[in-house]
Amino acid sequence: MSYKVCVIGHITRDYVRIGDRSWTAPGGTAYYLSIALHSLGVEPIVITKLKKEDRCLLSDLEERGIEVIAEYTKYTTTFENVYIDGKRLQRVISTSSPFTAKDIDGIDADLFYLGSLTRNDLEEDLLSRLRNHFTAIDAQGMLRKTDGGRINLEGMKNPDRLSCVDIIKLNERESITLAGKTDLIGAIRAIKVLGPEEIVITLGENGSVIHANGKTYRIPPFKTKVVDPTGCGDTYMAGYIYKRLRTKDYNKIGIFSSAVASIKLSKRGPFTGSERDVESFINSSG
Repeated sequence: MSYKVCVIGHITRDYVRIGDRSWTAPGGTAYYLSIALHSLGVEPIVITKLKKEDRCLLSDLEERGIEVIAEYTKYTTTFENVYIDGKRLQRVISTSSPFTAKDIDGIDADLFYLGSLTRNDLEEDLLSRLRNHFTAIDAQGMLRKTDGGRINLEGMKNPDRLSCVDIIKLNERESITLAGKTDLIGAIRAIKVLGPEEIVITLGENGSVIHANGKTYRIPPFKTKVVDPTGCGDTYMAGYIYKRLRTKDYNKIGIFSSAVASIKLSKRGPFTGSERDVESFINSSG
């Protein structure tokens, strides 16, 4: 079967706490990215793995008509996210089984998106299989070292694994960790050598940076109320993919992506707006 976008990643169980508010919700890159894509009009297929008893975590996707291929495993990837002064303290409670090349047998897509959350999420044969496909990755998982549940960033032992990737997404700290540099421009240059043609770095309240076609585009942030930052980076990439499949105007891609993430930031849960909502938000922001 052929799809517009194939999202590969664990749908997670997230325990979230912001100030005196706390709740439990489904999460993970695959969750936030796929719902945002669907809302924008791109129908993805999601490949995920979780405990059979946690099938309910998929209900938000399936109720929207998003196609999901779920393999039942011993564990569901589970995180605790605590936000203090805008910064996230994250702890991993359990992890599910990794994804392999077999998981995409019979599936083709205009773009494959790898939503890695931990270092063990992606087997080598999957990356090799995707070498000749248009592929994007959230590299956060490849840089995460877990120690007693606590998550720390550490450079990749085999950064050449990224040679099969066309688009890579990181935040500022992740980009510096991966590149082994202390500045953003130096990090971009070092990451470019690893293979990705398009480098997307989110900078939180400072906006984002896109490097593509030999140029670096600085995307300013939108001012908005902070309600629920969980999944904002994934939502940004949903906007990026939506526009990238239609244009190579990276300034427009970045502004649209930033707007999608800002709308999500101001509301709890995944992005559920439309392209018209995003364009209206951009226009009203001056």
